[in-house]
Amino acid sequence: MLFVPYERWTRPINCAFFVLMMAVAFFGSTSWSKAAGEPDPGELVSMLDHAAIVETMALACEDSRPDLAAAFKEAQQRWWVRNAQIHQTVASLEREIGTPRAKAFLDYFNSLRRSLQQQIQDQRHAGDAEYAARCDGVLEELTRGRLDYRRSGAASRPGNPTSSRIF
Repeated sequence: MLFVPYERWTRPINCAFFVLMMAVAFFGSTSWSKAAGEPDPGELVSMLDHAAIVETMALACEDSRPDLAAAFKEAQQRWWVRNAQIHQTVASLEREIGTPRAKAFLDYFNSLRRSLQQQIQDQRHAGDAEYAARCDGVLEELTRGRLDYRRSGAASRPGNPTSSRIF
């Protein structure tokens, strides 16, 4: 599976990615409205991280395990339904794309997805497709709702996709 090793997290952050994160923090903190019922910036980043990781896992398994592709597509669609808050938040940001806040968060989300997809491509080019063998387990967790987004402390729970590994 695709593990993000400790040294990956301790490497200097790409300048462009750092600027995106700072923009997300700035625009999120200056534009958030409790009255609108929007999640706070930290919660929004957590939701986007979670969605990007789950989406990348599902797509990687679809590509590497054609025998499971249809099941992954269905499970991913059901995941989006169960995690409607994330889906609604992303849709809301897309509707507000003209605002700096929405643009910053969507740029962050898309940049993270590209980065995760690149990590998988790097593994494939290196001949490391071990993660494909674990797609059965990922599919089971995705289907049973074990990869669903949970607020408050979800990122620190073992087995949660927002922990230090993608798979």
